[in-house]
Amino acid sequence: MGVFQENLCDCCVCPMQCALKQFEGESILVVTTIDLIGGVALPVDNVSVQDFNLTGMNGDNFICFPINQILFFTTQTPRPITLKPNKQNAKGNCACIENAATNKFNVNELVNMSGLITGIVTNVGEGVVVINDSFIASTCNSVFWIITSSSSSSQMPVVQELNTILPQNNT
Repeated sequence: MGVFQENLCDCCVCPMQCALKQFEGESILVVTTIDLIGGVALPVDNVSVQDFNLTGMNGDNFICFPINQILFFTTQTPRPITLKPNKQNAKGNCACIENAATNKFNVNELVNMSGLITGIVTNVGEGVVVINDSFIASTCNSVFWIITSSSSSSQMPVVQELNTILPQNNT
């Protein structure tokens, strides 16, 4: 695990960078805050992580993601990963955004992330939650539903497309 000073980047970026570093040289699928609009998971081969960026190859093209834009990533082979321990006494951005969200999760809880993934929380660390040992998600950039034991595991959260609720321009 990397050591980062108390600064803006130690919030969601550094914990995700530490998680990503465990997959260097491998292939992963990445969903960013921008990709979510189109529902695209981009394959990245030969992953490299440095200077708060994830780089690699997408087909024949070099690709670079600022880590703060990553919602989650996944691998073909689920496995336990090491996460930074969750801070309980943080101040600044971590305390008001990331830590508040991260503290809502418990291992073995059924969750749905951003309407895309439903699964069991298998690990919780600083700013990162792992679902089914294969989806590594940022708690800073994601919307999570904790599915209570009284609700059906197949019941999806209500998500309404914007075009169905926004006024239509009939010109």
